[in-house]
Amino acid sequence: MEACDDIAYSVLDAEDIVKKGLASFHDLVNHLEYYMTCKKGQDCAEQSAKFEVINKVLESSKRMHDEFSNPSLNLTPAELNDVSMQMFRVHAIGQLVSGVTEAFKEQIDKLTSESCTIKDLMSLSKGSELCGALKSFDLKWGYKNKTVLKLELQGHNYIHGLMDMLWVGIHGRLSSTDKKASGTPFGKYAYGKISENYRRVFEDKDNNLP
Repeated sequence: MEACDDIAYSVLDAEDIVKKGLASFHDLVNHLEYYMTCKKGQDCAEQSAKFEVINKVLESSKRMHDEFSNPSLNLTPAELNDVSMQMFRVHAIGQLVSGVTEAFKEQIDKLTSESCTIKDLMSLSKGSELCGALKSFDLKWGYKNKTVLKLELQGHNYIHGLMDMLWVGIHGRLSSTDKKASGTPFGKYAYGKISENYRRVFEDKDNNLP
């Protein structure tokens, strides 16, 4: 399940970022190619082997992108971004699933052992570099984008505002002498908006929960 989460979030978040216009398909390609650049002091042959899965995905995606760029298809830049990312998603998920499956088969004895210490299957697979590269793309272009951060802040405020509203109704039930909370139509309305099953537990006299 953890490997499934790694695959789904790393790939689908990248697709969402491109679909929402926060980055383009070319931005993703450039990011992955830069990610694979042999850094000073590193063994380039070893690095090349590590990035084999990224290369496979890029080659397939670029080939499909070139086909979609055919003028006869008359795709707009936004549509080209969309279909290119859809194909990228297919190739990327396929490679990551294949890598994890292979790693699982190779490590099956350790994984089924009571003394298993493996905590991250993805890191043992051939797709680990691709997954890591996608996560770094998602962080740079998505999670740190101003519009995304603004939405998160708004969501935070809405949730806290909602909880404050519900607390007016809850607190009124806790203290019957608090007429300000329990005696107002708003307090009763707020309390009534809480799911009935939660209210039943809350009102149970034998319930000793804090």
